[in-house]
Amino acid sequence: MRVDFSTMKIRSLGIMLLIVLSSFVSFSQLVATFSSPDATQCPENLFTLNATNTTYGNSNYTWLITGPSSFSQTYTGSSIAAYLTVSGFYNVRLTVTDGVTSISNTQNSFIQVYNRPTISYSVTPTTGCTPLVVTFNGSCSPGSGTLATFAANAGDGTAYTTEDFSHTFTTGGSFTPSVTATNSVGCNTTGNLTPVTVTASPSLTSPLNPNSICSGSTFNYTPTSTISGTTYSWTRTLPSGVTGSGSNTSTGTSGVISQTLTNSTSGNLQVTYAMTSTANGCSRVQNVVVTVRALPTVSITQGPILAICTGQTGTLTAAGLPSGGTYSWTTGAATASINVTTAGTRSVTYSDGTCSSTAATSTVSITTPPTISGFTRTETSGTTPNDGSICPGASATISATVSATGGTYLWSTGATTSSIVVTPPITTSYTLTYTLGCATNNSTQITVLGLPTPSFTPLVSNFCAPNITTTFTNTSTNAAGGVVWSFSSGNGTPISSTSSTPIVVYNQSGNWSVSLTATSAAGCSRTTVFPNAITIGSGTPPSSAFTNTNGLIHCYSSIVDPGISVANNSVCFQYTGTGTNLADTIQWNWGDGSSPEVIDEIGTICHTYAEVGTFTVVATPYTTVGNQLGCSGTPVSFTVVIKGPKASYSISPLLCDNQITRTFTSTTTGASGSATYAWNFGDPSSGTNNTSNLQSV
Repeated sequence: MRVDFSTMKIRSLGIMLLIVLSSFVSFSQLVATFSSPDATQCPENLFTLNATNTTYGNSNYTWLITGPSSFSQTYTGSSIAAYLTVSGFYNVRLTVTDGVTSISNTQNSFIQVYNRPTISYSVTPTTGCTPLVVTFNGSCSPGSGTLATFAANAGDGTAYTTEDFSHTFTTGGSFTPSVTATNSVGCNTTGNLTPVTVTASPSLTSPLNPNSICSGSTFNYTPTSTISGTTYSWTRTLPSGVTGSGSNTSTGTSGVISQTLTNSTSGNLQVTYAMTSTANGCSRVQNVVVTVRALPTVSITQGPILAICTGQTGTLTAAGLPSGGTYSWTTGAATASINVTTAGTRSVTYSDGTCSSTAATSTVSITTPPTISGFTRTETSGTTPNDGSICPGASATISATVSATGGTYLWSTGATTSSIVVTPPITTSYTLTYTLGCATNNSTQITVLGLPTPSFTPLVSNFCAPNITTTFTNTSTNAAGGVVWSFSSGNGTPISSTSSTPIVVYNQSGNWSVSLTATSAAGCSRTTVFPNAITIGSGTPPSSAFTNTNGLIHCYSSIVDPGISVANNSVCFQYTGTGTNLADTIQWNWGDGSSPEVIDEIGTICHTYAEVGTFTVVATPYTTVGNQLGCSGTPVSFTVVIKGPKASYSISPLLCDNQITRTFTSTTTGASGSATYAWNFGDPSSGTNNTSNLQSV
């Protein structure tokens, strides 16, 4: 067999080159970088270090950590965890070797172990009696970062979350306060503070709010305490309106109270005794508060004197406060009211079940008949309350004020009650006859006021198409109290108003009503609904084409000339609109003071003028909505001239002593220049005069 050594040589060289290159590649990829997920922590924690590249196969990893207090520790493995307890910065070195080469990486201050906070407190005082207020003032340092939170315990289970705080100890004992301080990097320190020793003060076991007493009664109180052997003293505070027997301070050590307290007001008042209890070197002040009740009051409704008619029965009625008590009359009655028929003095007292009032007294006398001193009128309308004036349809309650109660009533209406309700259609007087043994009468009047009359004028009431805006002007009479509009018909906006000149927008075609409520100065109201107040069409304005058919200048004559159909002073016009936009109604204003004419015929129309002069004729075309003028075209004006003269005269009065002679004076208008006159009196013997405007016949 033939061997080609040249080929084998080449292949051997290739294999050797591959091995060399592989070794070179392996060496070039060897790195010693590392990282840590928790390189900054508080002391007494595990700090984890991880080699970045662990794909070398059989590589070895050696770590060296050095730090504060001569700390030096070696670790092996691609990932390690070091337990560090001393605060400060630590250096880390990683050496990686694959048996052929090695590489090291050192990171100084790579690890930081934070400092914990330090706790320092001033606690004052540390001993005392209950209630003992202790102040805790801290001067803590954060260590690392800043102080973030505090969790304090006063020693009795009460928690606080601020560095400085005050706490009140209410029970005796020894207490050890503690504080946990946490800095901004999460490290905390817990420490106990100076112990506090508290001595319990004595506390009253006798009631602090004993039962109330009636005014003028004696308050008796014996103090007792939680600690045997307690001694007592007190001071008293009297409010305005209360007087008391004895001193305002106690003597001796028993603390017993026995004092008479008098309340001169109408309300309940409290008297405070500041009781000082002393035991075991500790004293405590507690308020003992007693309520001194005001005595009930009683009065007799009829007053100190009741006059009754001879032979009649009177009534005395007592009124006690507070309500719910009982009455006691000197007659033996226990009711609020008693009947009396004889002269003399009657007294009553009133009790609320505990305290009793002083007596109220009324003297009964036999006297003249009672009087009706006046009337109270309670009305349901009108701005001035109860003045005797009401609106039409309203009512009033009339009540009489009599000099003595217990009588009978008879009104002119037939009613027999003390009050009557009336609804007069017109101003009416009412008479009451009051009988209490004897009869008396008096009258009062209820005046019925006038109602306002709602009315208004719109700025424009006819429109071609929505949306439109118009202004309404209130013209109501007797409406000094104001008006209220309702424009709800036709989607008026706003739908209501209280303005005197509201501006309203309509957005629908049609004939729309307006409701107006007017109120008088006396408060009387009337509502009127005005139908078809606003008319809105749904198209465009009609054509405004008009033609004068017989001229605009005429000589005045009331006689029809031959060959014409109207007098010379009659002017004729014709509507000449064309197309689809035609008017169906024309409004003519002739300019001579006559009322405008609304003509639903669009043919020729004539108007006769009764006077000479120049007149402006205005023709306005409309299309109607229902039976209302709606959309209007542009008004068209014509100037009409009626030339004079217009012959007229006046006649002198008929004289009794000369009944055959009368004087006629021309009152002709429109004559100018050298006018001539032709008189014809119907009597041939009288003749004619063609030159003078004055003629006697």
